[in-house]
Amino acid sequence: MFSLKNIFVFLLSLVSLCLSLIVLNHFGINKIANILITSLIFGGFITLYFKDLKYCLFLFFIFYGSLLLMIPSMEVVIMLTTSLFTFFLINSGQYADFRNIEFGKSKTIEMD
Repeated sequence: MFSLKNIFVFLLSLVSLCLSLIVLNHFGINKIANILITSLIFGGFITLYFKDLKYCLFLFFIFYGSLLLMIPSMEVVIMLTTSLFTFFLINSGQYADFRNIEFGKSKTIEMD
């Protein structure tokens, strides 16, 4: 199931989500644009790293469900729908090649 590495990566992505919200807010970006950008990045990262329908949806609903319990607002629902949109866009036929990206593995390029 979930290993310690996967839990660490999920928590690291949550920290990066919070930090990107803070940094973009500091730069003075519109609140809704800030939410959309960070949820697109978060949704893309979770989708590309975990690559499984069950894990991705589980992690999205755990995070956004707990966030919705703490802060019952429309912004959380917008973030959830944006992350789900990113998930379904990457898993659709046009962007399915992005799912084959391997994180942490480098390939050597041989030159003639």
